[in-house]
Amino acid sequence: MRWAIGLFGLAMAHLVMAQGQVITINTHFRSIDHQPTWLLIARNVQTGEVLPHLFTMNKKEQNMVFDVGQFYRITASNMTFKNKIIKNFCQLESGVIDGKSMFITITGDLQSDPKGYECRVIRYRGVMQ
Repeated sequence: MRWAIGLFGLAMAHLVMAQGQVITINTHFRSIDHQPTWLLIARNVQTGEVLPHLFTMNKKEQNMVFDVGQFYRITASNMTFKNKIIKNFCQLESGVIDGKSMFITITGDLQSDPKGYECRVIRYRGVMQ
């Protein structure tokens, strides 16, 4: 529970500093196959700025927070394993997101079979309480 409170504090501080919305990602894996990489690309719709993020998924517990602007679109969410790419990982590519932040939690066994893990995505306005 302490990690959740610490992460929430980090997300809150980041929200205050950010000029728009934030994406917060938490992972809690039992296992990870083949050290995959996750390419997550957001585009700020207002400015056209492209915000690529490449995560090496090598730790069972990871916490990531980044800002994306007020209006944004996830243009790519690809998880790449040794021999397979899962496109639209966690079903994040879904049109323009208008003034909402995202809190993403991924649990289970991170493997090329999508049945091994679960993504929970919460979209919210303002500060999560």
